[in-house]
Formats: sequence, structure tokens, C-alpha cells
Amino acid sequence: MMMALSILALVAASTFAAMSQANRFAITNRVYTCAQTLVQNQIDTFLSVGPFYPQSDLIPAELATGTNTTNNIPIYADTATVATIVSGSMTRTVADLGLTQTTNSVTQNLYTRRLTVTFSYTFGGKNYSIVMSTLRASDS
Repeated sequence: MMMALSILALVAASTFAAMSQANRFAITNRVYTCAQTLVQNQIDTFLSVGPFYPQSDLIPAELATGTNTTNNIPIYADTATVATIVSGSMTRTVADLGLTQTTNSVTQNLYTRRLTVTFSYTFGGKNYSIVMSTLRASDS
């Protein structure tokens, strides 16, 4: 009887440990997905805002060249207390690539911009970073 109870206790303890580990992985992936969605939203805005005609000085603020960093962006909050559990820092860098095209001895600026978004946060004692990049040419 004691041997059966010992084996049952061992199985229960290992099952509890395995479920706790699976829950930790699920939470870590949920937070990563939320952070990745924030970065993707920046990419989507960059690609869809308009009109973008730099040759006519029509440049939306989202496409202006430069770097800006925003700190303490909430990623994940406790639904019961609405307290922010995880927050991070996002850096957006928009660069004019200076690409040109020459056709029949006429060189034209292609007005191509690159957005690089870096989102960094700490969760569970580990540092995470998500980096996405995209290109956008003039709407003309």
C-alpha cells in the first residue's frame, strides 16, 4: 500500500511540474505574440498611410526620416486587476535609402524609405527583442 501511494505521489508531482512548465511556455509565447503584434501594427501603418509623394513634399509624419523611441509601452496586463505586467521599449527608424534609377541618361530618385522597428522587453528574467523591417516607395 505504501509503495503504491509513493508511486502515485511521484506521478502527481511530475504531472504538476510538467503542467507548470507548459503554462510558463504558454505565457511566454502569449507575451511574445502581443509584442510582435505591436511591431506589426507599426509596419502596417507605415505601409498604408498616405499619400506619400516626397517629390511634392507630401510626406506623412509616419514616413518622416529619423529615429524615435517610446518607453513603457504596455504589452500584457492582468485582466482581473488591469495592472500592466509586462511593458517594453519600441524604437522606430525611418531612413531614406537614396536609391536612383537611370533610364536613357536620365537619373530619377526612387524615393524609397525603410522602416526598422525594434521592440525590447524583459519577461521572466529574460530579455526579448523583436525586429521587423519593410520598404516603401513613393505612391506616384
